[in-house]
Amino acid sequence: MDQGMAALLAGVGALIGSLLGALAAWRGATTGAKKAVEAAQVQVTGQAEAEHRHWAREQRKVSWMAALKNAQLVVTELNDMAQHLARGQEPPDEYAATIVPVMPELGNAVVELSVWGPEEGASACADLHTKLYEQIKAVGRWREAVSEGREASREQSAYEAANRSRRNAYTIFLHLAAQSLRDPATL
Repeated sequence: MDQGMAALLAGVGALIGSLLGALAAWRGATTGAKKAVEAAQVQVTGQAEAEHRHWAREQRKVSWMAALKNAQLVVTELNDMAQHLARGQEPPDEYAATIVPVMPELGNAVVELSVWGPEEGASACADLHTKLYEQIKAVGRWREAVSEGREASREQSAYEAANRSRRNAYTIFLHLAAQSLRDPATL
């Protein structure tokens, strides 16, 4: 074989080799780019999921705290009313005026906890709401007896029974709230 032919074959071989090398590089770059896009998608998805979990935890925390705040406000007002009634005095109307708008807010907290969970918290909040409502009705009957000047020991006893029932419900709710708010896994 003469030198020209050998150079031509060597050139063709080099051209084929460089084409194969370019094809392999292109394929490697394409695969690398696809893997980079997939990694970015996983990272973005993971970040979005983490942000959503954080947002949901914050919503749950807000719901728990609203329920606790509203329940405590109603309990405080009921206790103040009971002190007046136990002395045979009618409590000021401002106590009832404070309770009336708060009870629907506590009802909203029941719904929010039903959405955000945990389920035990929603059930405990619903039970507390019911027990507070029963206690409000009992204090109303007691107040009515005192304002009419009637003997009110039966109404006072009914109020005290409703108060004990509410305390049990409040204790359960408070325990679940503390447990949920302290444990990031439940938030």
